[in-house]
Amino acid sequence: MEGIQKLNKLQQFRKEKGLTQQELSTLSGIQLNTIKALEQGISQLSNAKASTIMALAKALKMSMEELIAEDK
Repeated sequence: MEGIQKLNKLQQFRKEKGLTQQELSTLSGIQLNTIKALEQGISQLSNAKASTIMALAKALKMSMEELIAEDK
């Protein structure tokens, strides 16, 4: 279930910022296929490289901690 929380969270943050997956890819420098895999739960954000998390967080204008924080 943890993977689903991560997928929904990344997708939720992206949509809150009004970005498409392609726009997030362009802003972050992360490949579109990687973003799709993270949102679909094929890959988990908690297992991503720190550089990937940092790039996504910067593009979403949030901290890495906010992006990967567990919902309580």
